[in-house]
Amino acid sequence: MDAGAGAGAAASVLVVIWPPGRIQRVRRGTTAGDIIRCEGRIEIEDPERPRLRPGDAALVNVNNRLEPASRQLADGDFVVLSPGLLQI
Repeated sequence: MDAGAGAGAAASVLVVIWPPGRIQRVRRGTTAGDIIRCEGRIEIEDPERPRLRPGDAALVNVNNRLEPASRQLADGDFVVLSPGLLQI
C-alpha cells in the first residue's frame, strides 16, 4: 500500500448522509453538528415517527440514535438530516 494513500485515509472518515444516501469523505474530527450546519435539517412528514422537542436542537440523528452535535463522526456513521428517528 502506498504510504501517502494510507496517510490520507487516516486523516478522513467516510460517512453516509441521508437523504439522499450520499457517501461522503470528511476530515477526521468532523462532528455531527458540522454536517447539520453544512447540509441543513429537513422535515420528513410522519406523525408516528419520534421527533425532537424544540429544546433538543443540540441533538443529531447518528446511526438512528440522538447524539450530541459535538459527537465526532467515525467511519461508517449514518447521519440523518431529519430531526427525528427513522423506523428501520
